[in-house]
Amino acid sequence: IWSNILIPHTAGEIRRFKSTVLMDDYNRARMLELESIKAILPESIDTYEETLLALDTALSFSTIRRLRQDRGLSIDATKSAVRFMVKAVIDQVD
Repeated sequence: IWSNILIPHTAGEIRRFKSTVLMDDYNRARMLELESIKAILPESIDTYEETLLALDTALSFSTIRRLRQDRGLSIDATKSAVRFMVKAVIDQVD
């Protein structure tokens, strides 16, 4: 799946600055990602906002792209790194 969406997704991210339609699409997708995290993250935790932002970053397409493309990690190594980040964030929750 990664290789199927990398090029169109990256092209869309670059072109979104010149297109209202692409920017709206990007913002909608980002909100869906954020809402997915909010759906499982209890608002009662003391560090809700910080945890939400940290998980949003750890689970974002940009983070995955950076690990796969810029760092050259395999899919398994990328999964391991993302799990590590998520666990590190969750371990900090009171």
